[in-house]
Formats: sequence, structure tokens, C-alpha cells
Amino acid sequence: MRWNEVIRKLKKLKFKEGVRKTHYTIWNCPCTKEAHPIGVGNHLTEECRFNGLKRQLGPHADDFGI
Repeated sequence: MRWNEVIRKLKKLKFKEGVRKTHYTIWNCPCTKEAHPIGVGNHLTEECRFNGLKRQLGPHADDFGI
């Protein structure tokens, strides 16, 4: 997934910068398996976390302040 695809998905969720939403699901998250407690793919935004790993596969919900 590329940056513009993620931005498009976030706009569909009516994302506003600085507002944290915990009930949305981010589909097809490009993060590595180690970046999330439930692995790659679908996860709730509240489960997004950056644990010091370099994200090489693309953007992440945390980058948008979700």
C-alpha cells in the first residue's frame, strides 16, 4: 500500500489530524508482523504501535496520529 492509498482510506474515515479514533479498522496495514500484536493485515487503530522497528513497507496509522 502506498501513501496516497492510505491517505485516501483515512479521508474516507473522515480522518482529522490530531483526533485519535480507536474504533476504526485499518485494512491491509503495510507494517511488519512485529509491529502489531495481531500481525500484518487488519487491526484496530487502537492496537497500532511503533516498537522501534524501522517500517520499510510503507505508511502506518500512527504516522497520521490515529
